[in-house]
Amino acid sequence: MSRKNSIESEQLTDTTYYILLCLTEPAHGYALMSKIQEISSGTFDVGPASMYTNLKKLLGADLIEITEVDKKSYQLTSKGTRLLVDEYERRSKIVQQSKNIIEKIRRG
Repeated sequence: MSRKNSIESEQLTDTTYYILLCLTEPAHGYALMSKIQEISSGTFDVGPASMYTNLKKLLGADLIEITEVDKKSYQLTSKGTRLLVDEYERRSKIVQQSKNIIEKIRRG
């Protein structure tokens, strides 16, 4: 599934999920890359090309907006907030389903 299609289908890639998660507060691109490293405990990395490509797609989908023009700071829109919550719930269900299967494997 391409990234554009993942946004349109409202099933986000890990990169777009992390970006939206970090944009609950305004931030610029470099700060986002650092924040993603921080919240993922260094297990997930987004480079500049991927960051700015995804930001452009998220802007086009009205999931984020520019809040400061000089530094190009971004923030979630209400549509982006709804999608982030929906994606969290979807991913939580996947984790629960996986947990049930893994527990069976460990017992068996």
